[in-house]
Amino acid sequence: MGVTNVVAVAILTDAFIDEGKRAKMIGLYNTIMPITGSILSAIAGVLALKGWENVFNVYWMAVPMVIFIILFVPKNISNNQGDDVSSTRTTENLKESLGSPFWVVMISFAFLVLGCMALQFFTSVYIAEHNLGDVAYVGLVTTIIGYGSVLTNAIFGFVYVKVKRKVLSLAYILPIVGSLMLMFIPNNIIVIIAYFLILAGYGFGFSSAYAYAPTLVTEHRVESAIGIATAAYSIATFFGTYFVTICMDLLNTDSFTKVIPVITVIFIILLIVEVVIPKKYKEV
Repeated sequence: MGVTNVVAVAILTDAFIDEGKRAKMIGLYNTIMPITGSILSAIAGVLALKGWENVFNVYWMAVPMVIFIILFVPKNISNNQGDDVSSTRTTENLKESLGSPFWVVMISFAFLVLGCMALQFFTSVYIAEHNLGDVAYVGLVTTIIGYGSVLTNAIFGFVYVKVKRKVLSLAYILPIVGSLMLMFIPNNIIVIIAYFLILAGYGFGFSSAYAYAPTLVTEHRVESAIGIATAAYSIATFFGTYFVTICMDLLNTDSFTKVIPVITVIFIILLIVEVVIPKKYKEV
């Protein structure tokens, strides 16, 4: 999945030279991924009714996927000058520095993912701590909030064309608002709205990492940039749960709710850094 994701985004980046159109396509790509995942999960659930081992039949999806790649993905993708993109990449090019502006975005993205995933992983714990509902309610909440990122990814391209880099500030503001709501207004309706906003911010950040970060590097390092973005997302997601438990130990508490202020502070720091960061770190 990691390899496929990097290659897919790299192909989109090569195929769509116009920055606005590329942002729309990457947003669409990030929208389709979770929807496809939910459909396959539903299919897997139906297959499992006749035996758990039947779940693995969803892997047959790889067959039409490979056929579509052979039929529709060009062997050579040309840039706007008509040159073969792959031919311009050499070992010398791969030694080029990615640059400080790129790393600033990647580090910020990693912390955004860390905070959002820490909050999402403990959704059921938050609901239990505040006696907001039963298992069925938890399922409802997790289903609804997942579409926060789906929605923002769907509209990402249109927003990005209008505000460009400022979309990163929006990616931090939404989780700040959502986490503050969780801290001060714990009720059945607010928890859905709050988590929806948190994952909406995550969606903007996720698409920005793939659409904006590659613009901060030379065309020879685009694949490297996308690979690092994927690694940052994966590593931050992995540490999401551990971050919460570490904070609980440091705060000497068993309450997840008491960790939310720490996560909120991270989002606020990211927003402040984005606002005050020197212009030289926002451009190539």
